[in-house]
Amino acid sequence: MTGIQISGMVYFIAAMVIGFGALGFSIYKAVNLVKDRRQTIDYKKYLKHIIALLAVFSVLFILGTLSVYIWNQYNAAWYEYLQVIFGGLFFSASLGIGINAFIIHYYKKGLPEKLDKVLFYSLMAAIPLSVLSLFLYTDGLIGLGGEHFLLPNGLSFTEGFVRPDQSGRPNIAFYAICILLGAVFVYFLCDHKLYLEYGKHGTIDATFLVAFPAGIIGARIAYVIGNWKLDGFDVRVARGEWWSIIAIWEGGLTILGGAIAGIIVGVLVYMKTNKGRSIFRAVDIIVPTILIAQAIGRWGNFFNCEVHGGLVPEAYWGWLPKVIFNNAHYSSAVGNGWAKEGYIYAPLFFIEFLVNLFGYFVLAHLFGIKLKHITAPGDLAFGYIIWYGFTRVFMEPLRDSAFNMGQDGYWSWLWSLIFVGAGTLLIAINHIIRFLKDYKEGKAHDFSIKANSIAVSVLSLLAIGLIISGAVNMGMSTGGLAIALNQFNIGVICLVTGISFLLLDASAVTELILNIKRNKESEALDA
Repeated sequence: MTGIQISGMVYFIAAMVIGFGALGFSIYKAVNLVKDRRQTIDYKKYLKHIIALLAVFSVLFILGTLSVYIWNQYNAAWYEYLQVIFGGLFFSASLGIGINAFIIHYYKKGLPEKLDKVLFYSLMAAIPLSVLSLFLYTDGLIGLGGEHFLLPNGLSFTEGFVRPDQSGRPNIAFYAICILLGAVFVYFLCDHKLYLEYGKHGTIDATFLVAFPAGIIGARIAYVIGNWKLDGFDVRVARGEWWSIIAIWEGGLTILGGAIAGIIVGVLVYMKTNKGRSIFRAVDIIVPTILIAQAIGRWGNFFNCEVHGGLVPEAYWGWLPKVIFNNAHYSSAVGNGWAKEGYIYAPLFFIEFLVNLFGYFVLAHLFGIKLKHITAPGDLAFGYIIWYGFTRVFMEPLRDSAFNMGQDGYWSWLWSLIFVGAGTLLIAINHIIRFLKDYKEGKAHDFSIKANSIAVSVLSLLAIGLIISGAVNMGMSTGGLAIALNQFNIGVICLVTGISFLLLDASAVTELILNIKRNKESEALDA
């Protein structure tokens, strides 16, 4: 390494350490502002200090990145320099602004209304801008590694950064960091929402500290059960390697099991630590946010080059950011390796990332706010089970067979169908019980008999049509069970969906009958 290269490396380290130190100090100032209890606070002074520190962070972030070119003697095109400069500038600025705006907006009481609005809109703008600018920034850097460039998937204490195509195993895996980041983000989001509900932070501290590890344990147990023979757990346990069951560092977690364990344990802990507060309101706030945690966690699969689909022509995926496109050329599954010329492995992690984020906004904002009048407490939590179940129903058959669980690959797929059925059954039971309770107490519902009749008719037609379609597809298929979106599986999906509509129809029929009965009783009293 030449003297110039050493200078570039030293400058990179110094710039990043000082830059992120400035970011950390800006967060420290924001926390001090939150803790400031004086009657009159000089907000301008606080904000000037924070903005100055963020400016230092952004400038040093760009200069530190540019020093990588000197350190590694890279020759980049002019447009790649521009991508790195502008992408890095907007990314570092939006990241710093987003973090500080979040802290002050959500945790400082008594903010001036105008300042509070500015902070909120700054946060809303920073989230998409940081994501888009990060892709621009990485697009400028990614070409420097050559044609077969992979991002590292972790840090080894003995080998440094290691890649999925190398033999070294990371001691600090980016997969674990992605899962942890998702959990922490969701904690702060739920903490704020419950603060708005009850006026107190820390409501879910105990719940989070117990439910998160419980989810990890549940995810591991489900994986071990599903792959008991496929991954040789039966043989290893028989020869005394019982610890292989808990060896999560070897890989092997399934989100379906983690969701079940995390939700059950979380509900029990919340009920124990928050007596007198509605558990249904809590789960409606907390459970849909699991979709965000799962969306962030899926990026761990990206770094590991795993849980992808089969080979697809890369010409159809040119719209992907380069950082995703490049990594999609490699598979960590045994026997796969680098994709053949002109192909990539379908990046299903990115599709599921987008579907999960969309699902959160459908549940939390569409049904949780816009259509709140047709939902009952608990519906949003049960809706999560349906949404994620359906997501996996369609995603599992698209995966490379190396990542399907169970001897026949059907373990996760069947559990996904069970999720859909269980979610709709819980919603139906939830509504029926509430209708019966309200009827006994003499409470009236907003829906008219006409609206109930329409709902029953539509749901009945959909249910019958889907059940018939499912039975016909299953009967006409000669393929039988196979982990693919074949005619038989499509029939199974239609059948389960039809039964789900039938369960929802039961709640609409119950309300219709009760409304008719209530009207007759009212007419009898008037007569």
